[in-house]
Amino acid sequence: MTEHTRWRLDLAKKMAAAYVENPKTRVVMVAGSTGRGTADAFSDIEIDVYYTEPPTEEERIAAVRRCGAELVSLGEVEWEEQMDFSGFPAATITFLVSTMERFITRVVDQGDPDTDAQMRLYSVQHAIPVFDEDQAKAWQERADVYPDGLVTAMLDENLRFRFFRNVDMILARNDAVALYDGIVEVQKRLLRALLGLNRIYLPIPDPIKRLDEIIDEIQVKPDDLSNRLREILHVDGPRGIDELEHLIEEVFGLVAEHCSSFDIASRRGDLKRVRQPWDGPPSR
Repeated sequence: MTEHTRWRLDLAKKMAAAYVENPKTRVVMVAGSTGRGTADAFSDIEIDVYYTEPPTEEERIAAVRRCGAELVSLGEVEWEEQMDFSGFPAATITFLVSTMERFITRVVDQGDPDTDAQMRLYSVQHAIPVFDEDQAKAWQERADVYPDGLVTAMLDENLRFRFFRNVDMILARNDAVALYDGIVEVQKRLLRALLGLNRIYLPIPDPIKRLDEIIDEIQVKPDDLSNRLREILHVDGPRGIDELEHLIEEVFGLVAEHCSSFDIASRRGDLKRVRQPWDGPPSR
């Protein structure tokens, strides 16, 4: 646990106590980097609150006041309270218990790669339960069963690289924004595919934030992955593309080794379907 985590965790537990006073509250967990024990000087505080039935707006405002914070805004998905402690930001992410159960069913039982549902399961796995630990641990145990179908779905969804169909055109035109936008998109797809291969739920919509921490969780991966991803963004365009293709091939090799039933051959074909230049009109 980092030093930045310690005082944030103390404050998060005080926030949790304020929400427990509502009888509709079933589960409270300290989430985010504070829950994972990796908070730094830039980290805020997040607590996850799960209700048996929807809270009223008055109950939500009262909870923030009991925290000793100033309300900044009320979100609606499902509910969220952004609050301020003398300039320090904190927030709740709140759902119904039934919503969490539905997320688990979709991901674990049905192998659905839905991003929002995976984010909830990742949060539950890495959070610190502070109220109704039995229910929280029951969710954690269910979430720990990462299904084979989800591995396949994550590989199928992310090992698609249409960017390479236009890469020669982008390089010829020196379209720097399009080039680096495409490179970053490919990198994100590779990271999402590796998360799936390693049976790790998506922590955030795009796994770029806290890159080193995410990559440390991934066991099956190309060597020196974090540095290589950064290097690709700092070298000239053609060299960066070559390095990116090498990285893709290494990921393909890992998929072939650890998920042999997945069809890698068709995905290699994506890298060869390039847009052809025309210097003159077609014959007809």
